[in-house]
Amino acid sequence: MKEMKKNYLVPVLTFFLSSFTALQAQTDTDAEMLSYYSAWKTEHAVAIAQEPLKAEPGTYQFFILGEDSTQLLRTDLAEKIESYRDEEYIVHLKVSSTTTIRILPCSEITSTRFSPLAQSVIFQPDYRDQVARK
Repeated sequence: MKEMKKNYLVPVLTFFLSSFTALQAQTDTDAEMLSYYSAWKTEHAVAIAQEPLKAEPGTYQFFILGEDSTQLLRTDLAEKIESYRDEEYIVHLKVSSTTTIRILPCSEITSTRFSPLAQSVIFQPDYRDQVARK
C-alpha cells in the first residue's frame, strides 16, 4: 500500500512543480512584453492634440419655430452635435422649446454619395398658440 502512495506522490509533485514553473515563466514573459510594448509605443507614438470634435457644416441642420434665433449663437452646440451623432440613424436633437437640430449619421457622412445639407436655417411658422385655443 505504501508503494502505491509513493507512485502517486511523484507524478502529483511533478505536476505541481511544472505548473508553478510555467506560471512563473508566463509572468516573466508578460512583464517583458509590456516593457517592449511601452518602449515601442513611446518610440512610434505621434503626439496628437486631443481637440473636442466640432461638427462640420452640412452635417447638421437647424429647425426653428417662429423667429427665435438665439440658439444659433451658442458656442457649445458644435460639441453637443458631435456627442449626439449616431453611427447609423438621423438624430433630432431638441436644444430648446423652439429649436431642433437634425444630425446626420456617420455612415451617411462618410458615404461616397454624401451631399451636404443646406447651411441655411429653416424657420417654421409657430402655430402652437392656434392649436392650444381649439
